[in-house]
Amino acid sequence: MHTRSTTTHRRRLKTALAAATTVIALAAAAPAQAASDPTAADQQYAGVLGENTGGGQPGSLPFTGMNLLLVLGAGAGLAASGITLRRTARDRQQHGPTAQPRR
Repeated sequence: MHTRSTTTHRRRLKTALAAATTVIALAAAAPAQAASDPTAADQQYAGVLGENTGGGQPGSLPFTGMNLLLVLGAGAGLAASGITLRRTARDRQQHGPTAQPRR
């Protein structure tokens, strides 16, 4: 069985690891974000199919090629699975591993 100090130590270690990973990811992305010189690919593919070059209807969103319903559906599915996992973990923690699942 873990003691309280071991649990606290593990929680701090996980938090530090998450923070370090975030900092490294942001530091690695900064040079790519800063590069504003056009590349050969930018020059070759300057006009993208469906690109809104201006002059459209006022107040309309530009075409990005992304299916918004697909993104919303994926987000809703991830949120539902996260809620289900938290509820299941909380029930097991309160009632023990042999408890019957909530219906």
